[in-house]
Amino acid sequence: MTRFDWFVVVLYGAALVVVGLWKGRKAQAGTDAYFASGRSLSWWLAGTSMIAASFATDTPLMIAGLARSSGIWRNWNWWCLGASTILAGFLFARLWRRTGVLTEPELTERRYTGPEAAALRGAKAVYWGVLYNAYAIGALQISGLAIVTKAATGWDWETAVFFCAALSLSYSVFAGLWGVVSTDFFQFAAAVAGSLLLAFFSVRSAGGWEAVRAAAPAGHLSFFPDLAVPAGESFWTSDAAWLLALLGVQWWAWKNTDGGGMLVQRMVACRDERDASRAMLWYNAVHYALRAWPWIVVGLASLVVAPDLAAPEQAYPAMILKVLPAGLRGFVIAWFFAEFVASLSGSVNWGASLVVNDLYRRFLRRDRTDAHYLAAGRIVSVGVMAAGVAVALQGESLVGAFENILQLTAGVGVVQMARWLWWRVSAASEIAAMAASPFCVFWADEAAAFLGIPAGSLLFKLLFTVAGSACVWVPAALLFPERSRLNLKKFYLTVKPPGLGWRGVTRGITPPLASVPIGPVLLQWLLGVGAIFGLNFAIGSFLAGARGAAGAWFAASSLAWFLLAWRLRNAS
Repeated sequence: MTRFDWFVVVLYGAALVVVGLWKGRKAQAGTDAYFASGRSLSWWLAGTSMIAASFATDTPLMIAGLARSSGIWRNWNWWCLGASTILAGFLFARLWRRTGVLTEPELTERRYTGPEAAALRGAKAVYWGVLYNAYAIGALQISGLAIVTKAATGWDWETAVFFCAALSLSYSVFAGLWGVVSTDFFQFAAAVAGSLLLAFFSVRSAGGWEAVRAAAPAGHLSFFPDLAVPAGESFWTSDAAWLLALLGVQWWAWKNTDGGGMLVQRMVACRDERDASRAMLWYNAVHYALRAWPWIVVGLASLVVAPDLAAPEQAYPAMILKVLPAGLRGFVIAWFFAEFVASLSGSVNWGASLVVNDLYRRFLRRDRTDAHYLAAGRIVSVGVMAAGVAVALQGESLVGAFENILQLTAGVGVVQMARWLWWRVSAASEIAAMAASPFCVFWADEAAAFLGIPAGSLLFKLLFTVAGSACVWVPAALLFPERSRLNLKKFYLTVKPPGLGWRGVTRGITPPLASVPIGPVLLQWLLGVGAIFGLNFAIGSFLAGARGAAGAWFAASSLAWFLLAWRLRNAS
């Protein structure tokens, strides 16, 4: 890194802080503005903010590392989740926006009643807002930038972690969601430009794409792993079982099956349900079809340019330092720093919204002014950041942290989706699922050993977790359904979910209410999956040199996009 590079880093970072603080002035109007941008976000701004938040500093490192160590197919680790987030765009986005909630835990007391509903809301505020959020912040976001900072400066791990956390606190406490989404818009443009520039210079330094393709190990350019089970290996630990676990279970069982987390925060911040749905469609198209390819290219090119790295996750920062000229190197490093600030600010703001709205204001101080809750939100933000730093100091494995998050919450997603579709789901059901899911994960290897299945099978772990959790939450739904029919009818009349699972509640509603039609939604979902993943496969096939397959996938994707646009226009 030259002095000019560092000048670019400081200039870029300062500009984003100024923009964030300037736009963040709107957040001072109250908690609704601070945590939900006054519910006035357009679809393109909300969707772009979702994309930029997913551009977090850990993500290119993880994806480039996966491409380097295993190949393109390893990205099914997260590609599989697209099936559920695309469904969330066509179904759950509009339901979330109709609820009028500020946070996801607040839904529990709109959907359920009684002391168990209140307890669930408070428990979610602590579990998701503090425990889960601190783990994700530390193990993914802070660790991601710290890896880049170590490579660029030579600092030790602890110094890099504390520097990155202090950088984010420079404005995240004051900016609110308005400041976050404003900087996210600029971050999106910078992230795309930086990713493409690094991919171009990486391929050029490797001697051209043909040289990269020739140097890639067998199977690295394939969309799917070798599905044959090697002799002497159990099916349960094979790549085929791994892929089956992701495509058959993971996508509908993970924690964000109905949207979840920061995506819900941005959905409820949209102007209306139509904008919320469009924001999710824009997010899914870029997130699953476009954004990862420059990172994958960098990871593959690193096999030629930097063959002797100690760990796959070092590929991206190593290529930044090796192939980019002065000035551009500073721009890409600056993007990492600024993206870290923007994405971490979003996580901190989301975590603080849960703690303040669903714990502090709900249970501890119910009659204070908005100014008081804003101050509480800033204090909580600092606390969440401190917890994230504590997690980041424990290690640097990004892939391991990502997989831990998916597995520990595998039994939760099903019941969170079911609460919209089946009236019998109750607060007791959600509590049972939240308690059972991590317990099943921890005991999965012991259960596998008892059944004679090798330890470490992702397929068995997911099946065991989902089945074990269902053995608890389904009986809870049948034995302890939501007691207040009046509240259930009020929720149904407000949200208008698909009516099939609500027939026990809708009898007697006159005239019958027009709920979300599940058939057209499922058709839109299938077209969306085809359009987005068809485009994804077209790009990958082109890079692999399969021009015929690329053309066929592109034609199929274009047809799906056309039919989807026609369906959405007629539906509106």
